[in-house]
Amino acid sequence: MLLFNPCLPPELKRLTMSIFYRGHSLEIVIRPGKLRVYSGTGRAPSIKIGLKGKVHRLKPGDIVEFKL
Repeated sequence: MLLFNPCLPPELKRLTMSIFYRGHSLEIVIRPGKLRVYSGTGRAPSIKIGLKGKVHRLKPGDIVEFKL
């Protein structure tokens, strides 16, 4: 499971990064109050992502948003 615990510095209004995790090409966007994870299209099996005890399954092509 990929767990998040973001803490965006007050000087930043947005942080975007791309990572490759278990066959998924993920785009991660952190903004004040929100975390968004997008998985690009592909054939990888679904993965679990979590934040503060909330867990979601993410399939290729899915977008999940968490409130911070």
